[in-house]
Amino acid sequence: MKIGYLDCFAGAAGDMIVGSIIDAGCEPEYLQSQLDRLNLPGVKLVTETVNRHSLKGISVRFQSGETDPPRRNLVAIENILRESTLATHLVEKTVAIFRRIGQAEAKVHGLPLEKIHFHEVGAVDAICDVVAAVVGFEKLGIKKLYSSAILLGSGIIKSAHGMIPLPAPATQEIVRGFPVRRIDSGVEMTTPTGAAIIVELAQYAPGYEIKAENIGYGAGTRAGADRPNLLRLIVGSAQAGWETDEVTIIETNIDDTTPQLIGFLQNRLLEKGALDVYVTPVLMKKNRPGFLLSVICRRQDDERLSEIILRDSSTAGLRLRMEKRRKLAREIKEVQTEYGKVRIKFLSGGDVSKFSPEYEDIVKVAAAAGVSFAKAHQAAMQAAGKIEGDFP
Repeated sequence: MKIGYLDCFAGAAGDMIVGSIIDAGCEPEYLQSQLDRLNLPGVKLVTETVNRHSLKGISVRFQSGETDPPRRNLVAIENILRESTLATHLVEKTVAIFRRIGQAEAKVHGLPLEKIHFHEVGAVDAICDVVAAVVGFEKLGIKKLYSSAILLGSGIIKSAHGMIPLPAPATQEIVRGFPVRRIDSGVEMTTPTGAAIIVELAQYAPGYEIKAENIGYGAGTRAGADRPNLLRLIVGSAQAGWETDEVTIIETNIDDTTPQLIGFLQNRLLEKGALDVYVTPVLMKKNRPGFLLSVICRRQDDERLSEIILRDSSTAGLRLRMEKRRKLAREIKEVQTEYGKVRIKFLSGGDVSKFSPEYEDIVKVAAAAGVSFAKAHQAAMQAAGKIEGDFP
């Protein structure tokens, strides 16, 4: 499976992301053909090979007939996208990115979403940046996109709203929950558009295990800085066909609680985003029977879930550690059985390929058809085995 990794060592902007995609092998002509589907007059993708600290990168800009960009709101941008001839799934991904920006702007300005008018983000070049990024990642065949921590700058800059602090309030809101790193740069390192593309499309990973096939560098407009103003995109396949990521393991020992409270806490943590929660009986000091509560979660969720444990249990402290995971790629497909529709989870990686029906679906169709669980399960397995495609 092909994966991509965005190395944000100098921040990120929409044009930098598009430049890295082109430098990694996506033809500008293909992106232009997709941008033409937006029906925006006079839009032309222009690329240039530039140097930043003696490193080569691709600089991107968009020419258009808009000399004075209108203050488009979210509805206007969505109309442009939905009235285009872009593939529906590409439109939906693009709309999700602009919604993320709109929600951030609405929060920082204290206005309803429908009253937010984009300034720089509503210009044609910003719309093209987002569309080209979504289209480009798909053209490169990237199935999973990962990113390093997003680099944020500091200082004060002039915007359409006047002087604002860095990172820009909208950018800071967009990256909420995504790992970031702030430096005293005096300049904007990551724009709202760049942040929204990454947060919407990528998962955080502090490093990567990848067989690199192509490496692309997208150049920002600022030439003078303490580091090359480039964004690096690494495209390749996962080692041994596995997916990899890092998770946080939160653990605590509890010996002064009830089984009912442990059950409540387990459900609460799962509802709030834990990947898994399990409880192990243990014998603690003074020969007291107790529970070992273990929670697996995404790194960006560990603070929030830690707060829930500390608030809703009797424990006074937690242990946290980071662990690397190797996973099979998964895809959910729905199959039709003689008893009804059942979702099937297909797993693959390397030379491993297997599948299993979703338990809740089996229970549901078995009850509706008045047959045993085993019979409904067998029917689902037979239907899944007939599916042709990526999962033999």
